[in-house]
Amino acid sequence: MEKEKEKTGETLRMLRKNANNSVLEFYGGVISTQYAYRVERGIQQIGLNKLNQILNKNDILLDEFSFIKNNFNKLEFERIMEQFFEIQSSLEVEKISLLLKRIEQLGIKEGSFFSYLYILLQGYIAFNKNRDIFFLKQKVYEIWKGLAKKEEWTYCDLVMISNIVYVFDVSDLDSMLKRILKEFKRYEKFKKCTTSENEDVI
Repeated sequence: MEKEKEKTGETLRMLRKNANNSVLEFYGGVISTQYAYRVERGIQQIGLNKLNQILNKNDILLDEFSFIKNNFNKLEFERIMEQFFEIQSSLEVEKISLLLKRIEQLGIKEGSFFSYLYILLQGYIAFNKNRDIFFLKQKVYEIWKGLAKKEEWTYCDLVMISNIVYVFDVSDLDSMLKRILKEFKRYEKFKKCTTSENEDVI
């Protein structure tokens, strides 16, 4: 937490200096000068709402801020998502295996997006070995049971749904469809949910 606080402060200070702005110019109207100095020195933590206001005021995207803060590198989460989106077919065993190893190295928290992704990828690997669609369905239902317990889905949950929905039986989809459409409606202005072209599974 302390390192995170320090890195946030360092990044804000760098952006301010790059813009040739004074503390008042960069933070004015959002936080006090004294507060700003404490944030830049890593003494004071800044909330996400205030951070967003400061970034918006200075024409900086939150994603851009995270990229700069991470030494101009994408976060590991983003890299894994990109690697997943690059898988165009469940038959791409080598790509799937590499992604499984990468997730294993991170450690898997039960009920997280990565845990569901891991289950799905394992299902693809098994399907390629034995062509057993029922085993893949079993894996997919395991993911659905976890997602169905949530009151609302995140963008990553919708990405997962987009990549498993085709495996369900039509009879099951009837009861799921209302929930799926409701959740997609909430995110229609956010990002296009990317789905791997895995129709060849069935």
